[in-house]
Amino acid sequence: KTRPRLEEGPAAFYTCQVMLAFDYLHYRNIIYRDLKPENLMIDQKGFLRVVDFGFAKRIKDRTWTLCGTPEYLAPETIRNRGHGKGVDWWALGILVYEMISGYPPFCADSAMGTYKAILEGNVVFSNYMTFHPTDLVRRLLHPAYAKRLGCLRGGANDIKTHPFFRGINQTDLLRMKVTPPFIPEVKDMFDTSNFDTYDEAVEEQYIDDGSDWDKDF
Repeated sequence: KTRPRLEEGPAAFYTCQVMLAFDYLHYRNIIYRDLKPENLMIDQKGFLRVVDFGFAKRIKDRTWTLCGTPEYLAPETIRNRGHGKGVDWWALGILVYEMISGYPPFCADSAMGTYKAILEGNVVFSNYMTFHPTDLVRRLLHPAYAKRLGCLRGGANDIKTHPFFRGINQTDLLRMKVTPPFIPEVKDMFDTSNFDTYDEAVEEQYIDDGSDWDKDF
C-alpha cells in the first residue's frame, strides 16, 4: 500500500497467479468479472488470493449483466452486446498496466467518461512499460473479443507462454514452491496491522417521539 507501482518482476509474479486462477475458473465455465487491485490479497506466505466472488457467474456462452469496476470493464460489457470469458482477460491487461504504471490505462472524472475512453481504445503506454508487458497488454486489450489473447484457439495457453512470464515456473508456482517477491509480516491469523484502519460508523440510537407515526406499518 506504500508503493504506487510495481517493478516488472513482481508484477509478472502476481499477474501469473491471477491468470492461473482465471484459467481454472474458466475451465469450470465460471467468469469472475470483478478484477481490481482491491480484490487481490497477499497471504502470510506471500502468495496472491483472489477474493470477492460476488459478480462471478457460471455461463454456457454469454451473459449480459453490466457489473464490475468502470476502469476494468471490457468494451463488449459497456456496449451490452453480451460477454463471456474474454472480459476477464481484458481486465488482466488493465491490471498489468496499472501494476507497472501506477494507474489504469482508461480513467476519467466520471464513469461515463471512463466508458468513452475504453470504447475509443487509445492506450498511452508509460515509460515504465518495457516491450514484453506492453505487448501483452496490447494483445489483452484488443477491442474485438474474438481476437483477444486468451480467446484465440490456444486459449489461456497463449497467455501462459507469453515472454512476460519468462523465468516463472508455473508448475512450481501452483504448488507454492517458489519464493515470492514480498512476504508480509504477520504475527498470527488475527493480525490486521497490514490493513488500513477506518473510523467505525456510529449508529444513531432511535428515540421514540411518542407520535405513533409507525402504528399503521
